Amino acid sequence: WVVITFVFAGIFVMVLLANFAVQRGMGRYIVWANMLLLVWLAAWYFFPRSVLNMLAFPTRVIVGSLLVAVPLFFSGIVFASSFARRKSVNIAFGWNLVGAVVGGAIEATSLVWGIRALTLLAMGFYASAWFVAGRQQKEILRAEG
Repeated sequence: WVVITFVFAGIFVMVLLANFAVQRGMGRYIVWANMLLLVWLAAWYFFPRSVLNMLAFPTRVIVGSLLVAVPLFFSGIVFASSFARRKSVNIAFGWNLVGAVVGGAIEATSLVWGIRALTLLAMGFYASAWFVAGRQQKEILRAEG
């Protein structure tokens, strides 16, 4: 329960920080947020989790929470920035809910394939979303131009 408490606290703090960051203008750095998200996930993929067991408990709590929660900061910036730019908020929110359901269902596959495979899937989904969003933005600019 202690570990779960710290992980959830880290998640909530990162989501809150991401929203504050976007309010303060960091939403214009969405490309950097996408890149840092993919880099962090790649680092998480290669990070040897057994290292955490060698750390003292307080350090393990902090490092473990950050490893899990920091990608949520970057994805929170991407989501809040993208959401704010949408004309049809209802459709954007609906797709976000679809993504949450699909992501939750895929998370269950980590019991079969493992966390590393789940990390690769997450990287693929985030990269695909970034690609599609970029194409849509180019089409909007071309239509307005």
